[in-house]
Amino acid sequence: MVLALCMGGASVFGCTSDTTVQVADGIFGTLGSPLPSATPEQVAAFERGRDVALRRFAPEDGLGPEFNLTFCAGCHEKPALGGGASHYRDFLLVGDELAFGTVVPRGKNGVQRQFSLDSGRASSDQLTNISATRNPIPFFGAGLLAEIPDTEIVSHADPDDADRD
Repeated sequence: MVLALCMGGASVFGCTSDTTVQVADGIFGTLGSPLPSATPEQVAAFERGRDVALRRFAPEDGLGPEFNLTFCAGCHEKPALGGGASHYRDFLLVGDELAFGTVVPRGKNGVQRQFSLDSGRASSDQLTNISATRNPIPFFGAGLLAEIPDTEIVSHADPDDADRD
């Protein structure tokens, strides 16, 4: 019905055949690459970040005794370096919420092992009443967001939701 209306009365119903979106040149880059409009300094900062994401860390570097992988790109890899991850990288946070809102994390820092070599799939304790699945999120554009001054962000605060958005 909508298609017929658009075909029969494009100008009346606001349907047009022009689907071109006007976008400024040089603002989009390939995921996992710097923007085409990046300055040499911004490209250098991007490359330093990429080097950190690809660097393999060890406990003697401060990695700590518990970790998912030894380098950021091991999880943040889809569809390109800096992206998200497939669901095989999901992990489960679990804990017990006690009286007065106290939360006791289970597992290691609240992360429950999903499998073990000796017993198969792990299960949550009967007392566990909080759980959340986590998956690595992409950090594309995080550098751009970091460039927005805090004062600019705070200037748009609406703590009382005056515009009801």
